[in-house]
Amino acid sequence: MRTKKLKAGLMAAIICLGLAGCGENVIPELTESEMQIIGEYTAFTMMKYDASNRSRLVDLPQEAEPVAPEPMETEPPRETEEPSGMGVADDTPVTDMSQEEDPGSMEDVLGLAEGVSVSYVGAELCDTYPHDEEIGGLVMNASSEEKKLLVLRFRFSNETDQEQTVDIASQRELNFRITVNEDYRRNAMTALLRDDMTALRKTIPAGESTEAVLIIEVEQRSMEEISSISLNLKNDLKTYTIQLK
Repeated sequence: MRTKKLKAGLMAAIICLGLAGCGENVIPELTESEMQIIGEYTAFTMMKYDASNRSRLVDLPQEAEPVAPEPMETEPPRETEEPSGMGVADDTPVTDMSQEEDPGSMEDVLGLAEGVSVSYVGAELCDTYPHDEEIGGLVMNASSEEKKLLVLRFRFSNETDQEQTVDIASQRELNFRITVNEDYRRNAMTALLRDDMTALRKTIPAGESTEAVLIIEVEQRSMEEISSISLNLKNDLKTYTIQLK
């Protein structure tokens, strides 16, 4: 189609030139500007219908109408399975935490022979121990009028059918710590009294008992009312605490 148009254009140009010289077989003279115009027109016409000289403007393809996606088939929700090992099995053993390990006893820490027991008798506040009517040896006095002696009494009983020796004096690593009213703490004083527990060495006949004491010094004003007393026993191997009051 384009070739036919190109040929028609050339024929028109030749006819124009022929008509211009009609009557004479002489090519009309053209000015330089006229020749330039005819050359530009001819070049433009040839380029317009030349198949190898295509326009850079192209027709854009029409956008296709959006197609709605097909609905996907959904699977029914699966039941969540509990991870292995996370469930509580019916036969899972349950540890009873109420049964604690035996902490030992006061007799164990004191190193008493089997069949010899010790029990707490009571406490008293005084200025001097032993009392005047009991004087027969050493006496311990409070260091000032603002101080008092707190005397804790214990009873050692031989429950066997033969005599037993209680020897606490030889246990050099043994420590007696007394706590009064939760926050007042003192180590028992070594008084070298005849019934001082920290230095006790005594043989108890079968079926009989003997008493011994632990003593600390306290502030008289702060100890007008004693609400609690505890004793902590400790040697190089064991520790035991007993609530006395």
